[in-house]
Amino acid sequence: SPQRGQRILLTLTHKGKFVPFGALVTYKDAQNSTLVGQNGEVYLSGAQVNQYWLVKWGKSSNESCQLYLSPDLFKNKPAASNLIIDSAKCD
Repeated sequence: SPQRGQRILLTLTHKGKFVPFGALVTYKDAQNSTLVGQNGEVYLSGAQVNQYWLVKWGKSSNESCQLYLSPDLFKNKPAASNLIIDSAKCD
Protein backbone atom coordinates (compact mmCIF):
# COMPACT_ATOMS: atom_id res chain seq x y z
CA SER A 1 0.00 0.00 0.00
CA PRO A 2 1.13 3.62 -0.50
CA GLN A 3 1.33 4.04 3.28
CA ARG A 4 4.34 1.77 3.51
CA GLY A 5 7.75 3.21 2.87
CA GLN A 6 9.45 6.48 3.56
CA ARG A 7 8.31 10.09 3.64
CA ILE A 8 10.66 12.35 1.67
CA LEU A 9 10.65 16.09 1.04
CA LEU A 10 12.75 16.78 -2.03
CA THR A 11 13.82 19.86 -3.94
CA LEU A 12 13.77 18.73 -7.57
CA THR A 13 15.87 20.20 -10.34
CA HIS A 14 15.87 19.38 -14.05
CA LYS A 15 18.72 20.64 -16.27
CA GLY A 16 19.80 23.09 -13.59
CA LYS A 17 16.38 24.64 -12.95
CA PHE A 18 13.62 23.85 -10.49
CA VAL A 19 11.02 21.44 -11.84
CA PRO A 20 7.99 23.60 -12.76
CA PHE A 21 5.32 24.42 -10.20
CA GLY A 22 2.31 22.10 -10.54
CA ALA A 23 4.20 19.26 -12.24
CA LEU A 24 2.60 15.89 -11.59
CA VAL A 25 4.76 13.30 -9.84
CA THR A 26 3.51 9.72 -10.11
CA TYR A 27 4.64 6.24 -9.22
CA LYS A 28 3.26 3.22 -11.09
CA ASP A 29 0.27 4.53 -13.02
CA ALA A 30 -0.79 7.12 -10.47
CA GLN A 31 -1.54 4.74 -7.62
CA ASN A 32 0.60 7.23 -5.75
CA SER A 33 0.79 10.80 -7.04
CA THR A 34 1.56 14.30 -5.84
CA LEU A 35 2.27 17.78 -7.21
CA VAL A 36 5.44 19.86 -7.27
CA GLY A 37 5.18 23.01 -5.20
CA GLN A 38 7.15 26.23 -5.38
CA ASN A 39 10.91 26.07 -5.91
CA GLY A 40 10.79 22.42 -7.00
CA GLU A 41 9.57 21.08 -3.67
CA VAL A 42 7.77 17.76 -3.69
CA TYR A 43 6.58 15.61 -0.82
CA LEU A 44 6.54 11.85 -1.38
CA SER A 45 4.95 9.30 0.90
CA GLY A 46 5.34 5.58 0.50
CA ALA A 47 8.69 6.09 -1.18
CA GLN A 48 11.12 3.20 -1.35
CA VAL A 49 14.71 2.83 -2.46
CA ASN A 50 15.37 2.23 -6.17
CA GLN A 51 11.95 3.48 -7.27
CA TYR A 52 11.54 5.59 -10.39
CA TRP A 53 8.89 8.33 -10.21
CA LEU A 54 7.65 10.10 -13.35
CA VAL A 55 7.58 13.90 -13.24
CA LYS A 56 5.50 15.55 -15.96
CA TRP A 57 4.53 19.17 -16.64
CA GLY A 58 3.43 19.02 -20.27
CA LYS A 59 2.60 16.71 -23.16
CA SER A 60 5.88 16.73 -25.07
CA SER A 61 8.84 14.50 -24.30
CA ASN A 62 11.00 17.39 -23.10
CA GLU A 63 8.38 18.27 -20.49
CA SER A 64 8.97 15.28 -18.29
CA CYS A 65 11.78 13.57 -16.42
CA GLN A 66 12.38 10.59 -14.18
CA LEU A 67 13.22 10.86 -10.51
CA TYR A 68 15.33 7.97 -9.24
CA LEU A 69 15.26 7.36 -5.49
CA SER A 70 18.85 6.27 -4.99
CA PRO A 71 20.21 4.41 -1.97
CA ASP A 72 22.19 7.57 -1.12
CA LEU A 73 18.96 9.43 -0.37
CA PHE A 74 18.00 6.88 2.24
CA LYS A 75 21.41 7.02 3.95
CA ASN A 76 20.60 10.57 5.03
CA LYS A 77 17.62 9.49 7.13
CA PRO A 78 17.62 11.49 10.38
CA ALA A 79 17.35 9.47 13.57
CA ALA A 80 14.85 11.75 15.29
CA SER A 81 12.38 11.96 12.42
CA ASN A 82 11.02 9.69 9.75
CA LEU A 83 11.06 12.48 7.20
CA ILE A 84 14.05 12.70 4.84
CA ILE A 85 14.75 16.20 3.51
CA ASP A 86 17.11 16.41 0.55
CA SER A 87 17.48 17.52 -3.04
CA ALA A 88 17.55 15.44 -6.21
CA LYS A 89 18.06 15.74 -9.94
CA CYS A 90 15.28 14.65 -12.25
CA ASP A 91 16.80 13.40 -15.51
